[in-house]
Order: sequence, then structure tokens, then C-alpha cells
Amino acid sequence: MTAISLSRSAPLSRFLLPQNRPALVWVALVIAYFAVQFTLRLHSAAGLEFDEAEALWYARSLQFGYNAQPPLYFWLQNLVFHLPLAPLTALALLKTMIFAAAVLAIFAIFRQIDTKAAPAAMLSLGLLPEVVWEMQRDRTHTVLLLLLAAFGMLRILQSQQKHRETGGETGGASLGAILGLGLLSKPNFGFFALGLLVASRRVLRRPTASQILLAAAVALGIAAPWLIWAMTHPDLAGSSLHKLALAAENPFRRRLTGLGNFALALLAMLGLAALVLGPIWARVRPGPITQDGARIILQTAFASVLLFLLAVLVSGASQTQSRWLLPMVFLLPPVVTLHLHQRMSPASAKRMTACLALPWLVVLIALPLANRTATRQMDFAALDATLPQGMATASTQTLLLGNLVNLGTDRPLYLLAKGAAAPASGTDVLLLDTEAGLAFARTLGYGLSKDSLRSLTVIDGTRTRPLWTAIATAP
Repeated sequence: MTAISLSRSAPLSRFLLPQNRPALVWVALVIAYFAVQFTLRLHSAAGLEFDEAEALWYARSLQFGYNAQPPLYFWLQNLVFHLPLAPLTALALLKTMIFAAAVLAIFAIFRQIDTKAAPAAMLSLGLLPEVVWEMQRDRTHTVLLLLLAAFGMLRILQSQQKHRETGGETGGASLGAILGLGLLSKPNFGFFALGLLVASRRVLRRPTASQILLAAAVALGIAAPWLIWAMTHPDLAGSSLHKLALAAENPFRRRLTGLGNFALALLAMLGLAALVLGPIWARVRPGPITQDGARIILQTAFASVLLFLLAVLVSGASQTQSRWLLPMVFLLPPVVTLHLHQRMSPASAKRMTACLALPWLVVLIALPLANRTATRQMDFAALDATLPQGMATASTQTLLLGNLVNLGTDRPLYLLAKGAAAPASGTDVLLLDTEAGLAFARTLGYGLSKDSLRSLTVIDGTRTRPLWTAIATAP
């Protein structure tokens, strides 16, 4: 049994930018791929997707918290907004850099285990639709979550290598810093963090109890400002709890539904990988996975998924979205691919690696075509031109508000949300929203003028999006 330490060792940049030439070639290919993706995004439609619009809306200022999402991504975006760049360029630049770094970090993880099989393991991320499609299309916080989860695993494996070389033992402050930042990326990072610590203890008997306590203290210290904000702003921090479907129905039936939806979400996340890698596994019959690094990955996934399932059953949440499982299972296709690669002939391994590159190339070609029928094709300039100019405008839709900011509109804009900034009391406000949004505005105390109610039809790709405008008096 190999021991591990959370030791002070070489910086993560050494592993992201390797010294040997074959690995450097793969690093260059990853950077080139994301450079092309960045360029394509800038030259596709100028409209913003939902997550992009949300980032533009919230990241214009620095706050301890914004909405149900932790604030780290918005903080980083705010820094990038200080560069002399157009909003779309700043949005695309940050996400592209984070995504590229995440892929390189995963490449580094598997170079710690087997340098020859690492490229195939990295490319197998393309078997996760949430990664290869959704992250390139729209995701923001989830991309940062992927990076920090990869850094957490890399830190454990890096420390293991350092212990083998020197036998040194130091504290867990650096791991705690990564885990703390992870908690500031997405709340579900916590399941990955707990799973990682459990797996490391089971496989390698490290980190020690004192190191875990130090890591936990550092992590909680970093996340504390947001946690305190969330406790003091429950309306904003809990604005996405409806996604859990915590309905007041029969508890047993709700938990049974939750279990079924959890299984469907897991299938949606890993189904393609199972469909592709399953037949290869059956043909190669590679045997059990025994390497310590690979076992840590497997047991981290098992422990974190089990903890998530326990949370579902205890809370009674009847809905699970597949992307919530990403930090727990994203390394499963790569570790299976690595194990297969090690048991295949060199020729077969090369063919598998080439095939695993195909999803990335297909998405690079297909995504610009899909953008032609996406939300970013909405004509927000035409929408803005139909509205009374210079009038304060409020909406529950960050998609609308962010895109209006992207246009550079001079109208004052406000988000309709409990606890959010609002116009001065008694002033006239133009509400721009769905019927449900207008009804919510009434619950906030906005007095709507029925005579001013107007309907709009906005083209959203190939669909129509019904919107309403109304003049209201701010509460």
C-alpha cells in the first residue's frame, strides 16, 4: 500500500505544461482546438446564451453572492471585464481558458498513471455530452467546477508521486485551497470533495486526520464569505431549490421518483460512454483495475455518487439533472479508457485514440451550425428598438437583461427578484417578461397598469417566445 502526502511539491503548471515532446504535442493540439473554438464563437451570432447572459448581468460588480450559484465564476469574469474587450470577447475568453485548462489538467492526471495512455484517456471526455457539447455551447460555472475537481484529483496524485520520491509529509493547506475554491464554483463540488478524501484514505491511508482537518479549515475559510451571504440572503441563495422538486406529496412516492430520476440522470451522463467502451471492454477483457491512481479515481466516483444518492433520499428531492453528477463521474470514462489502452496492442490502442478524437471534431463542426437555431440568434436589437427608449426596464429573465447589456442599451435595467436592487419607489417601470414573470412582479408589490399590457412575439431560433410588456409602478 503506497502512502500519500499532501506535500509541498512542484507547481501544477509543471504538470499542465510537461517537459517531454509527445506530451507537449498534445498540449499544443488542445490549445489549438480551443483557439479555434474561441474564434468560432466570436464569429457566430452575437446573441448570448443563457449562462453567458447571466454572467454578463451579474459579473458587472463584485459581491459576496449573486443568486443560487456560488460567486467564483462571476468574480473571475469581473476581472476579465476590466480588460479592453467587447463583452462577448471577454465572456468567450474566460470560458475558453478555463475549459482548456480543465482538459489539460485531466491530461496531467492520467500522465501521473500512464503517459502513453493519457492522450486516449483525455480524449474520452468526448464521450460525455455534458462536457463535449454543453460546455462548449453554454455552461459557465460547470466548466469552472470541472477545472477545480481536476485540480483536486491532480493534487492528490501529485502528492503521491512526491511521497514516493522523498517520503516527505506536510500539511493539507494547498488541497484545502483547491477544495474551498471548488465550493465557490458549484455546491455539488462538495460531494466530489468528500468522495476524494474518503477514497484517498481507503486506498492510500492518507491524508491523515490532522491534514484533513487543516484542509477542511482552509476550505471552509475560503468559502465562508459566500456561505454567510447565503444564510443571510435565503431568497436569492435558494432561488433554484425548485429544481429539486421538493413537493409536499407522499414521502415514499417522492423518494421513489427521486431514485428513478437519479438513475435516468446517471444514464444520461454515462450512457454514451457505456455504449462505446462497453463492447471494447467485453472484447479486450482487461481484468481488474489495480493501480493506486486509477483506484482512487474509481473509489472517489463511487463514494461521491453514493453520498449524492444518500442526499437525494434523505432530502426527498425528486429531480436530479445529469449535470449535477458531473464532478462525481467525469473521470470514469477516462480511467476505463486508460485501462483498456494498457491491455491493447499498440495498433489497436492508436485506432481507439483516433476514434476518441472524432466527437471533439464533430462538435467543432456541428456547433456553429446548431447556433443558427439557438437562443443567440434572437434579434435583441430589434426587441430593444420596440421598447420605450430610456425607460427603466425590469424582468425576471437574465437572458433578456444580459443581452440588453450586451447591446449597450442606455435604459436602466433591474432584475425582478426578492432581495435584488429595485427602482426608486413610485417610479414608472417597464416590465418585460413572461406571464409568470408579470405575476411574480405583482407579488413583489409592482402595480401593473392593465391598459398598458402588450404582447410581443420574439423569434428564439426556430421557436417563438411569447413576451409581455406592461407599465408598472415600483413598490
